[in-house]
Amino acid sequence: MTINISQYQYRKTKIVAKRATEVAKEGEVTVTYRRGLPVITVPLPSRRERCRFTLRPVSQTVGDLLDQVKAEDRGVERAAALAADERVRIAASDTIEALLENDFRLLINDTEYYVKTPAQERLSAEEVARLSDVRNLVNQLYEALNVREHQVKKERELRAQLEKITTELEPLEQVSRALLVKACYLNEVSNVREHQVKKERELRAQLEKITTELEPLEQVRKELRAQLEKITTELEPLEQVGG
Repeated sequence: MTINISQYQYRKTKIVAKRATEVAKEGEVTVTYRRGLPVITVPLPSRRERCRFTLRPVSQTVGDLLDQVKAEDRGVERAAALAADERVRIAASDTIEALLENDFRLLINDTEYYVKTPAQERLSAEEVARLSDVRNLVNQLYEALNVREHQVKKERELRAQLEKITTELEPLEQVSRALLVKACYLNEVSNVREHQVKKERELRAQLEKITTELEPLEQVRKELRAQLEKITTELEPLEQVGG
């Protein structure tokens, strides 16, 4: 029996594709919702086990999901998300919410998985209004916490400045106390000096008064001394005669 080489290669390719399809079915990627958040279950090639990733639709992107898969299994060298029909790569910057709006394909290394996304739960008008109220309350609490944090931070800064100023003023306070003590001493010395000057002035005044009062007495003393000398002169001849 003769087998054409091209037919053999075609059969081989078909068998490989079939095996890859079977593996993909056995390790399919599923998306479910738990507590309002999407959970995607992905088979890891190196560990041969399935791993579950909880996603945040608004704040996370497609790139975040692919990075999580690579971080969980170092054997993942290539990971990408493709549009289901057009087979166009989905940008890594797209949000998870946009990704889950339609079915997509997840490419991990050489294995491609078709991911069927479940219908997203839509909120009623009452739930939307309640959610809006909750968001407003959270914003108010956030602002209040920020104001309180700002006040605490400002208070700490002012306390730090006060401690710094107090530390810098301490040497000046010591100098001020020393100058005050010196000023008190000089004041006492000045008072003593002033008292001495005042006492000296009083003594000088008393001396001047006494000197003034002694002048007449000094004049009388001079007159008496002159009379005594005159009498003595007159008595000398008489003493000679009597001798």
